[in-house]
Amino acid sequence: MTLRRKDFVICSRDIPRLEQCQAAGVYRYGEKRKMAYVQWAGIFLHRFIEYATTRGRDAALQYIRAKKMKKVIAVCELIDTDALPFGATEQSLAHNVFDDTARDALDGPSGCDIETDQFSKADLIDYSAEVPLVIDYKTGAEGDTLPADSAQLVGIAAAIRADTRAPIVRVGFGRIKATGEIDWTIQTLDGADLDAHVERARRIHLRVLEDRRMVDHGHEPDFVKGDLCQWCELRPVCPAHQ
Repeated sequence: MTLRRKDFVICSRDIPRLEQCQAAGVYRYGEKRKMAYVQWAGIFLHRFIEYATTRGRDAALQYIRAKKMKKVIAVCELIDTDALPFGATEQSLAHNVFDDTARDALDGPSGCDIETDQFSKADLIDYSAEVPLVIDYKTGAEGDTLPADSAQLVGIAAAIRADTRAPIVRVGFGRIKATGEIDWTIQTLDGADLDAHVERARRIHLRVLEDRRMVDHGHEPDFVKGDLCQWCELRPVCPAHQ
C-alpha cells in the first residue's frame, strides 16, 4: 500500500510533527501498524481509570481482570481509585483556531470542519474547580516533558478557554507507576500562553491547507526526517526513511 493524498482533521497533538514535516499534513498511509504490548497496556490502563471514574472501582476491576495482561492487572489493583480526580472523561473538543471558539466534538474528528477546526481529546477535564484542570495519564517511561510543553494538553486548554472563557487553565500529567502510585505534575497556563498556542495552531493550519492545495497542483511536499518520526504513520513508506 502506498501514500494517499487525503484531507483529514488536524489534531492539536500533531502540531509539532506537522511543523517538522510538510508531507505529514498531506498524506495518509492506509495500512494499520501492529500495536506493541506497551501500547495495549496503555490503552487498558486508561480504560481502567475511565471506568473507575465513571462506573466505580468494582466495574473497573471487573473490566481489567478480563484482560490477559497480568502486569497491567497488578498495577490497576494497586491504584487508589478514590484519590483520582473527578471530571469529564474522554471528552473530545473541536477548536476553531481562526475565530477562537470551541464546542464538544460528539462525533469525534468527523464532526470537525477541516478548514477551521482542530480536534483534541482529553483523558479528564475537571470543570468544577475554580480553575479548569486537564489531566493526561501517562503509562510509559517518565521522560522529562512538562505538561505546559505538550501541544496536546495546551491545545485542549486553549479549547476549554475558547468554550468557557476561563482566563487561566491548569494542565497536568498523572504518571502511573508500577506500584500503583500516581506522580502528578500540574502547571498553570495564562492568557499569554494560550494566545501563543492559538497563533501557533492557526499558523500551522494555514500552512497545511496550502500544502494540500500545492500537492493538488502537482507540487510535492518535503518529507523531513526528524525526532518525531516515530509517531508518524507514514514512516513505513516515507522516502526520507528509505
